[in-house]
Amino acid sequence: MKIMRLYTAIFGAVAICLAPSPMSAAGNAKARYQKTLDQLRTELTAKIPKTEDAAKLDQFLSSDALDHKLVTFVVLHEATPEGLAGFADQGKEQAMLVNSLLNEPD
Repeated sequence: MKIMRLYTAIFGAVAICLAPSPMSAAGNAKARYQKTLDQLRTELTAKIPKTEDAAKLDQFLSSDALDHKLVTFVVLHEATPEGLAGFADQGKEQAMLVNSLLNEPD
């Protein structure tokens, strides 16, 4: 029983040590992606007209002014900031792919 507790403690410590810390490159990227996602959510929610006003809704849907922001929001939402940061942390090529998806400078 003592050995089992010891193994559990060791595996827990290893998991904590291997997890990306908020100060690591992956942690910084995750925080940056999460901040971008939150900003886009707030901005897009404010700009989407209420459904009762059909004229404004038609104008909103036919406009392409927010397309870039909508695409970036969907990428961040579906891939998750944590997933994108983990993928970008795998190497320079992967980081460039994530940056191109989000249209960020290298």
